[in-house]
Amino acid sequence: PASGDRAQSLPAAARPSAEHVHALAAAEALGVRLLKKFGQRPLMSVWLGEDTTGQRALLTVVDACGTPSERARVIRAAHALVPLTGVNGLQHVHRVLDDVDAFTCDFLGAGSAADLVVLRWSIARRLAFVCQVCEALVTLHEAGVVHGCLCPDNILLNDDLCPVLSEVGMVSIAESLDGDVENFFGYGAYAAEQASAINGP
Repeated sequence: PASGDRAQSLPAAARPSAEHVHALAAAEALGVRLLKKFGQRPLMSVWLGEDTTGQRALLTVVDACGTPSERARVIRAAHALVPLTGVNGLQHVHRVLDDVDAFTCDFLGAGSAADLVVLRWSIARRLAFVCQVCEALVTLHEAGVVHGCLCPDNILLNDDLCPVLSEVGMVSIAESLDGDVENFFGYGAYAAEQASAINGP
């Protein structure tokens, strides 16, 4: 039976939420075994799973509450990242399915730039990290892509604690989050590169 049918056979108190049912359906369509919810980002939920080879992967599912234009933006951005798979400093998107508003990408479990405050890095190490972020942004811009919603939470860390950009082009703070002027979503304080998303790279 389909995942939705299985959910309906459970007692009401034990049934997964609509969000979970959506993620289960997306995981099934993309050939991923869902393990648990990994995080929540504006307009999308992120789930930890395993692909058909047993490797860990992230499944990102666009929130059903998003407007059609918001959902289209996330999926369009995911498609744009597929040709950039293999480029250092960018999260690799492997497969995108428009009909379930979801895509799979690399699992990076070392945290994000928001966690770096606990590390006692030297000034030189911090500067090197920032330079690596800038190099990844330059690579994006040369490919005609603007991140547009950069913040510490979507600068992920690989096993070597080097930055990996995620959510590339997926959120427009001007169109969806009213500019995030109060920095509620974490984007509003990092507006320089976002401005280039409006004016062009």
